[in-house]
Amino acid sequence: MQNIESQTYRKFVHHKKVGYTDKQRVIFARLGKALPDGSYPIVTKVDLANAIQSYGRSAHKRLAKAHIIKRAGEMHLLKLLPEKWQAKI
Repeated sequence: MQNIESQTYRKFVHHKKVGYTDKQRVIFARLGKALPDGSYPIVTKVDLANAIQSYGRSAHKRLAKAHIIKRAGEMHLLKLLPEKWQAKI
């Protein structure tokens, strides 16, 4: 069982969408660098790594995975994708 502090932190992080402001997320969504709701902003190599790592927690896995793969391709970083994902590209 997880401790209460980590559960509280995760809820805060999920709710707050740490890293970029809401305004930045709207802009990234319009540019196709984030999903339409502003989640999964992928602008840097670190963002890509974070998105891959958090993919398993996504409520919309198919949409998140497609976005991550698309952004990795646009950033010429397909080699960072998990091997299972690369086989399907």
